[in-house]
Amino acid sequence: MPAKLIEVFAAPGHMDTMAAIAQRFEALNFWKEPADSNATEACRIVVGPEKQQELIDELQSALTGAEPWRITIMPIEATIPELEQTEQAKRSPEQATREELYAEIERGARIDSTFLQLVILSTIVAAIGLLQDNVAVVIGGC
Repeated sequence: MPAKLIEVFAAPGHMDTMAAIAQRFEALNFWKEPADSNATEACRIVVGPEKQQELIDELQSALTGAEPWRITIMPIEATIPELEQTEQAKRSPEQATREELYAEIERGARIDSTFLQLVILSTIVAAIGLLQDNVAVVIGGC
């Protein structure tokens, strides 16, 4: 699983906490940006695959109740120079973070026109199978 770039946007004063969390979870890179006109600061953390979920959970718990804040998680497809992987990262199976799983499930659970068309066509095929007393067609329609 590739490394992730985690961007944290929070009210000023939280960046020291974010830096301490990044250091504790051995982030590959950490850098922060000054506050903008909306009075929020931003930091970016590059983290390897083995500690992504724990780091995200720690960031969320540190920022809970400190509105406004947002965490954005992005995959890193390539870097120059390449990021060094630890032996544990090379051996560990691919895992998605909880947030990635939620987003994927949400996308798959939406009822859209393609889903409705497939259900209607499947119903028609199953009905034809029932009318012709053909078990194979009924099973194919399901």
